[in-house]
Amino acid sequence: MSVATLSRSKRTARVYASASHIVLTGGGYEYAIERDRLATPTAVLLWVRHLSRKAWFTDTDLRAFIDICGQAIGIDLEYLI
Repeated sequence: MSVATLSRSKRTARVYASASHIVLTGGGYEYAIERDRLATPTAVLLWVRHLSRKAWFTDTDLRAFIDICGQAIGIDLEYLI
């Protein structure tokens, strides 16, 4: 699964990590990206490029996504911001 529409959600957190996914909420849906698809800085950057095309993906979401990806996969992504 690259991106899955899981369910409509009213969560206030827009980006968070689950046991196996990084989850984004936006556009009325939850998107779950498997952690193994975010295993390198290049992979995270490609996802940032994809997500930045979404109308609901804000600058705040971008920073949170990069921070959470880095924490979840144990890679310092600070230099990408």
